[in-house]
Amino acid sequence: MSRSRVTYEWDNEVIDCNGDVLDHYHEDKLDYCYPPLTTPDLGNNTMSLVLVRDQWNEWGELVDRDWAYVEDGKLPEEFSCGVKVPKRFHAEYQRWLKKVEKKDAEMKKVDNALKPLGVEVVVRAGYQCFVDIASGKQLGGAEVSRYLNNLTIIEWFNRAQIAIKKNSEVAS
Repeated sequence: MSRSRVTYEWDNEVIDCNGDVLDHYHEDKLDYCYPPLTTPDLGNNTMSLVLVRDQWNEWGELVDRDWAYVEDGKLPEEFSCGVKVPKRFHAEYQRWLKKVEKKDAEMKKVDNALKPLGVEVVVRAGYQCFVDIASGKQLGGAEVSRYLNNLTIIEWFNRAQIAIKKNSEVAS
């Protein structure tokens, strides 16, 4: 009698402008993944989020792989093979969405505090970066420090926190 097993993992796929997958970031937990990125980054890459279902035979060989791609913010009910996505992954996805929305709201506050200084936070395929608003140029950490009146990153962060606090007081 053969005993097969099924495993699941989340995956961020970095996709180039031709639709080719450039890289995979496999994770056991969704907390370590990034939301899908549909707007191309500076390298013209996007990122998808997918739940991968692997079926293994009794000898530990992979015999089948199926995917459930998050589209329009929704995890599908079924994998590409027609097998239902287990409810626990839908629950995990909903919890994760709430965390992502909270993090996005916090980042928007930081971004709003930076814009008067001529810098914005931009999401790229798998990371966030600083961009000079006037030129569109991506700035590295040292450039950001010089750009913001030669402040150290800690001084900049403290200044941004003060600006966020002022913005939240004005909004209240």
